[in-house]
Amino acid sequence: MLGRLGAHGYSHAAATLSIDTQWQAAADQVLDCVGLRQGEWNAATRECVVSDNAGSIPERRIASLVVVDAENGDILAAAGGPHAPADVTPADLIAFDRFNPGASRLRVHAWQHDGGKRYSPGSTFKLVDALGLEHWAAGRPERLAQLASRTLEEWNALGKSSGFVAQAGCYPHPCSPHWISNFEGKPASNAARNGRLGLAEALENSVNTWFAWMVERSDATALEGDN
Repeated sequence: MLGRLGAHGYSHAAATLSIDTQWQAAADQVLDCVGLRQGEWNAATRECVVSDNAGSIPERRIASLVVVDAENGDILAAAGGPHAPADVTPADLIAFDRFNPGASRLRVHAWQHDGGKRYSPGSTFKLVDALGLEHWAAGRPERLAQLASRTLEEWNALGKSSGFVAQAGCYPHPCSPHWISNFEGKPASNAARNGRLGLAEALENSVNTWFAWMVERSDATALEGDN
């Protein structure tokens, strides 16, 4: 949402970073131990214990760790690995990032994924999106009805001006180099139940295009003061 503020006429915004430096340092250590080296983290001694019987670790092993405060939703830490070797310069990393971004050591996989099936856990963030959409619709009968379900024809009419087409597997439609796609390019309409699509169906079938479009719509109305 912050990245799209400029499109709505905002030149700056106030934001609070919830990352806790102590939690972040601990997350990096635990991730390196458990996620990358397949060891066990001893919290008392703050040491990593790797068994002599541990198998070989894949050269391109990737791991991520996110710590969230369940009381208020703050993200306290977001660690990702593998880390860059100590003898690699920033210029080398940037050059490799441009050549092969999917394997770049500059990527923090706790924050992002490439949409492929190897990183499908990224879709768990749709739960956060769903809660945000329910908050957006609270007290607004027309929005609640929209989340409950609409016919595919109604969705196409709503999305006509912004590029959402229920029978398309990408958003915005027509597809461009910067489009968002559903798994295996399946159209959003595949998730419909009895010809109707809503939040429940989109969440159950993890419909990327529907969520991307709906979150952008709710962002825009919130920025316009239409709460």
